[in-house]
Amino acid sequence: MGNSLLLPSGHETQATNKVELAASEIFGVPGIARIYHTSVLVNGEEYYFSNGGIFCDRLLSSHRQAPHERRCLGWSNRAGPQLLNALSSHFRPGSYDLLGKNCNTFSDCALYYLLRIRLERRYSAMDRVGKEGMGVLNYVWSTISNSEETDTNYADEILDALARHYSTDGPLSWILHQD
Repeated sequence: MGNSLLLPSGHETQATNKVELAASEIFGVPGIARIYHTSVLVNGEEYYFSNGGIFCDRLLSSHRQAPHERRCLGWSNRAGPQLLNALSSHFRPGSYDLLGKNCNTFSDCALYYLLRIRLERRYSAMDRVGKEGMGVLNYVWSTISNSEETDTNYADEILDALARHYSTDGPLSWILHQD
């Protein structure tokens, strides 16, 4: 079924929720990067983020039922409803940002919450290219207008908030603060 997990107390717990990554290539720029849409599955139910907020279904509808990749990343003691509860305040309807807070940001945070792993960088390479271009424009604008330059990394901010919020919650909470 799942994998056994050794807690700091020395007790074992069963991580019974299968966690998978689904990824579809949307567009590729040869020699530069590819644009991916990613989502996370917990026990076969897909969780994904769009401008309407977080959605979940069993049909892989965000990939039109056929992701290019679907692979198991591990087992978690946290289930889909817990994931939804933990991330819904960070990924509200209308908060989608194509370059900064998108499906890949959500997948990155979901994987960290469930397994304490980050989304592979190749899935968000084009996001970073676009964001760096926007960073240059923001710098030029801040220089012209004498305003503060902002460089928001939504995934890191959300992961910090999750670590603070869940520091005393659940049997895997200790893993959020390991170095």
